[in-house]
Amino acid sequence: ISFCPVTGQPDFNKVIIEYAPDKLCVESKSLKLYLWTFRESYIFGEGLANEIAKNIFEAVMPRWCKITIIHTTRRLDLLCFVYRNNLFSKLHDW
Repeated sequence: ISFCPVTGQPDFNKVIIEYAPDKLCVESKSLKLYLWTFRESYIFGEGLANEIAKNIFEAVMPRWCKITIIHTTRRLDLLCFVYRNNLFSKLHDW
């Protein structure tokens, strides 16, 4: 659960994290505790995907990373936000 920054209403998001590890990987318990920090955040889905991807890149430097946020609004509409990036293009400025 996070909260809409405009209305303050709770938002229910499903987070799917896909990445190709290089030398390090994310431990599941650490990931659970990290995701828990967003519980009381006032953030849009796009910002949530970007923040998670940024922190994963800083922590484990994966080859590529894809964060998908499936957002269920209070009217049960589904919105999907996807953040994709790869380390190779970032390092070589392509």
